[in-house]
Amino acid sequence: MGSAFGQDRGLLEQFRRGERSALEQVYWAYVARVDRLVRRLLHLHGGTRLIASANVEDLVQDSFTRAFSPATRHAYDGIRDYGPYLLKIARNTVADAFRLQQRQVLADSVEIQSWLALEDITAAADPSTRLDSATLARVRDYLGRLPQDLQSVHQHRYVLDEGQDVAAAALGISRQRIRTLEKKLRLGLMRELQKTRVQNTPPESRPRPY
Repeated sequence: MGSAFGQDRGLLEQFRRGERSALEQVYWAYVARVDRLVRRLLHLHGGTRLIASANVEDLVQDSFTRAFSPATRHAYDGIRDYGPYLLKIARNTVADAFRLQQRQVLADSVEIQSWLALEDITAAADPSTRLDSATLARVRDYLGRLPQDLQSVHQHRYVLDEGQDVAAAALGISRQRIRTLEKKLRLGLMRELQKTRVQNTPPESRPRPY
C-alpha cells in the first residue's frame, strides 16, 4: 500500500477493517501531502482570496472521511501506491467544494444541470419541459426521497462527477450495478418530470382514457 504500508498485509487488513490504529497510521503518513494538494488546488482555482475564505483543514478532513469510509477502504486493491488513490479523493473533495460554492451563486437552472445533467434528461422525458420553479422543486423533492443506494450513485456520478469505474470502486460495487442504478435514477426522474407536465396541463387538454 505504497510508502505507508509496504508489504505489511496485516496493516492492510487492519485498515480495511477500520481499526483505529491503522487509520491513524495512514492518516499521519499522508496528511501533509493532502494538505499541500488542497492548498495548491485552492491557489490554482481561486487565488489567495478563496484560500482565506475556505477552511483548508475541513477540506483535508473531508478527504480522509471519504477515503476512510468502508466502501472506499475496501475498494483499494492493496497493489497500487495508496498515495495517488488518496490524492484523487482529495481532488474530488476540493472539486465538490467548488461546485457547492458555485451552486450558491448560479441560477437555479445551472445548479440543477450541474447536479444531474438535466438538459439531457428533461429532453428525453419531454422536449417541451422547462426548468421552471415547479420543475426544480419536484426534482429537489425527488432527489431528497431517493433510497441510500441511489443517493450514493447520484453523489458520485453527478455531484462528484466521477466516471462509472471510479464511482463503482468508491462504492464497492460492479460497474454493471452502477449502470443499473444510474438507469433507475434517470427513469425515476423522467417519471417525476412527466408528472409535472400532467399536473400543469389544464384538465380539458389532458388525453382521455378509452
